[in-house]
Amino acid sequence: MRKIFFTLISFLSLLNTTLLSSKIEVGKNLSFKKIKDAIAIANLHDTIVVNGGVYKEGNITITKN
Repeated sequence: MRKIFFTLISFLSLLNTTLLSSKIEVGKNLSFKKIKDAIAIANLHDTIVVNGGVYKEGNITITKN
């Protein structure tokens, strides 16, 4: 019984994370051109994909938890 309970809790946790997360892409021809802009709108569990290119944004500090 405990094993089923923990399996169910794990599944629901994973499902919740998957449903609430987004993939944010950064690139020259995409909606987000700057890494800093993508970081600014990102939420917990989101993934930021940085496509190839040169990003001249200076130092980037991430202060989100």
